Amino acid sequence: CFSEEELECFENSLDFSYLYVMGKDYEFFKSSKRIVICRLIGAYINKKLNNEQALPPCLTKLMLNMQDDAFGRQTVSDMAKDIGYSPDYLSRLFRNYFGKSIEQHLIERRIYDSMSALLHTNKPIDEIAEKAGWNYAGNYIIHFKRIYGITPAKYRKKYRDGLNEKDID
Repeated sequence: CFSEEELECFENSLDFSYLYVMGKDYEFFKSSKRIVICRLIGAYINKKLNNEQALPPCLTKLMLNMQDDAFGRQTVSDMAKDIGYSPDYLSRLFRNYFGKSIEQHLIERRIYDSMSALLHTNKPIDEIAEKAGWNYAGNYIIHFKRIYGITPAKYRKKYRDGLNEKDID
């Protein structure tokens, strides 16, 4: 029902950092992540089969566009224009379905995408922040702390201890 590419796209759009933190083993993390993804897809299919409310086509298009925009640098207005809806309508609909704003979702995704670099590289925080789309590392740190409750440096120190040297570039 889903190609490997579609499964990876969906998998990469979700936040699974808690699985990594719990397991501290990268292979365990990858297999656990895939199991959770398969269960979510199963739940989605069951929901669709039961004729419950499915995601509107405009939100499906939006999510796919956000997946293509690697660092979430497009504005909501640009994304809405690309799929032919007003920014206000799309924002309201997104908040109704997901309980958060499009902007918050993009910030969370950019933070999540940066977590691998924190754990698996020795790059400085400001370089990771820049690669994740922030012009100023201070803003990155503020958003990271708001989401995870600790700074990126403390996160790196706390969760990197369980990694083998071969896991860090």
